[in-house]
Amino acid sequence: MWKIILSSLGIGTLIGAIPGTGASIAVFMAHDTAKNITSASKGKLEMVGTGSLEGVIAPEVANNAVTGGALIPALSLGIPGDSATAVLIGALMIKGVNPGFQLFQQNMSLVYAIFITMFVANVFMFVFQMGGVRLYPKVLKVPQTILMPMVLMLSFIGAYAIAGQATAVGIFNMGVALVMGFVGYFCKKGGYPVSPLVLGLILGSMFEENFRRAVKLAGGNYATFFTKPICLVFIAFAVFSIAFPIIKKRIKKEKR
Repeated sequence: MWKIILSSLGIGTLIGAIPGTGASIAVFMAHDTAKNITSASKGKLEMVGTGSLEGVIAPEVANNAVTGGALIPALSLGIPGDSATAVLIGALMIKGVNPGFQLFQQNMSLVYAIFITMFVANVFMFVFQMGGVRLYPKVLKVPQTILMPMVLMLSFIGAYAIAGQATAVGIFNMGVALVMGFVGYFCKKGGYPVSPLVLGLILGSMFEENFRRAVKLAGGNYATFFTKPICLVFIAFAVFSIAFPIIKKRIKKEKR
């Protein structure tokens, strides 16, 4: 499955290198890519998403690759790529080390120490996983009538707890979780992919916040903002990402 492994590795590293994104986005993108690769090679689109090995390997590879990719902005710019690197930056600052481009000039030995630690951690993780690989699948023997209510209960607890001490907000969050659960269910029943919806929820607030900041830096002039070369490049990428799958689908349909 070298195609799936390499694509998931690239997606995880790239998403990890983008500050604030995290593994949630990478695993969904890797899963969808694995679905496309599997359907193209075997002609069975339904395989990924039904417990197939391809659908398990892709998100796991991407999830692990995010950690390495997240170190890029964390060490070079001092911007955390995910929650793990945010903790790492906090630990470095407590020790009087400021992450950033000067870290590679002034404290290269520490950078090498972090890289070596990552390597050792992966070796230990491999040994740990290989030692327990026969035990972990026993979780699947838990009946779904017990497992699913537990997952549902923990989801509601998480939605309530994220609000902190604000009880009213917690109850509202639980209502949103319930509604979104129904939306996800009907999307799946209708054959619509849930991944874009999840990505939209994760990236939506980030997009709004950074869009307002960018327009403010442009002097509040939307015309000036949208005509900047960098902005036009990103708009072109966005249009291409939407148009390319549609064109590709039509070409395949015409060939058939």
